[in-house]
Amino acid sequence: MPHLSLRALEGLKHYQYKPGGYTWLDELHQPLWKWITDSLPLWLAPNLITLSGLLALVSSYFANAVFIPTLSEQAPWWVYFFSGASLVLYTNLDCIDGKQARRTGTSSPLGQLFDHGVDALAVHLVLLNLLCTFGAGTTWMTPTLLVSIKVPWLLAQWEEYHTGLMLYGNGWWGVLEINYGVAAMHFLSAALTPSFWRLKPLGYLGLDLGFGSAEELRGIVLMIIAVGAGIQTAEQLIRVLRGTNDCPQEERGHKDLSTAGKLTQVLEKAAMGAAALAWLYASPPRSARAVLSTFGVVYAWEATNLITAHMTKEPVLTTWWPAATMALASANAVAGAVDPALVAFAVNGAVIVAYLHHVVSLVGEICAALNINCLTIRPKRAY
Repeated sequence: MPHLSLRALEGLKHYQYKPGGYTWLDELHQPLWKWITDSLPLWLAPNLITLSGLLALVSSYFANAVFIPTLSEQAPWWVYFFSGASLVLYTNLDCIDGKQARRTGTSSPLGQLFDHGVDALAVHLVLLNLLCTFGAGTTWMTPTLLVSIKVPWLLAQWEEYHTGLMLYGNGWWGVLEINYGVAAMHFLSAALTPSFWRLKPLGYLGLDLGFGSAEELRGIVLMIIAVGAGIQTAEQLIRVLRGTNDCPQEERGHKDLSTAGKLTQVLEKAAMGAAALAWLYASPPRSARAVLSTFGVVYAWEATNLITAHMTKEPVLTTWWPAATMALASANAVAGAVDPALVAFAVNGAVIVAYLHHVVSLVGEICAALNINCLTIRPKRAY
């Protein structure tokens, strides 16, 4: 059964990319990115650049998984350095893939979908590596960071679906600044060890408010992130829920832009997040990686569904069986009928395989419809 109808494919063919705004740091990097792009061979496909950046993050993720399996151990210094370096590499490769597409004449809706789909996976990998650097384990810090970043990121895609505009940053800060800031935290851990993040600034003043890890540097950083995320989330919800007929006519197609549709889309995603967090806290620490990995893949899957719906101008589809599986796994962890760790790894494997099948099939359908390749450039398209 195809993932996209003929109507959806027709809507995809008429999709027009609208670039977002640039920050001062983006502008500062433009000459570097242009030089790198001009140095690349013309046969190098833009999507291959995007995928290379993702593989760098995946490599650092597995390094963290080996040395920091429960998100709380201390690893050799090079693991934290690798986390920072892979993020810097990913960030810059993510900024030149579009330039390579324009340079080689291969810009297409597939490139935009591929780029944003990879970003959805990258969000999870970046956050898990940062939790390892903080030694967060499965404490309050883990859901705080995941919710603070994943919710505004997904709502940005949701807002674009309803308004045709992707809003992020404010001219002074954006994705590049945030990613560099996270990389700097990794480098600090490599140089000073993760114990640096357990320092209590108020302790030097002889103060102890009794808030435990919330008074440590890592806790303070996370609370600042949470406050900023809360403000951004409120702004996103207000803009979309108050808006009427905000979506340009050419962007509407067959989208569900009703108020009921908006609320349903948000509540469905919230239910999935709640199922994942309930599962995390019902499971033993040794299965935290598998639980969070499953959540990360489901998050990327739902983000891809939302991005695809926007680009094809169709109603948003939700894949419910992964969320139902997480809920059942959570119930099993509480009841103890089957080893929770065994169930966690089994569910994780099944969800990853299903997600990869979905993505490969979706990309194949788009490539066939647009008569293009995904990871190679057809000679007639290059110049």
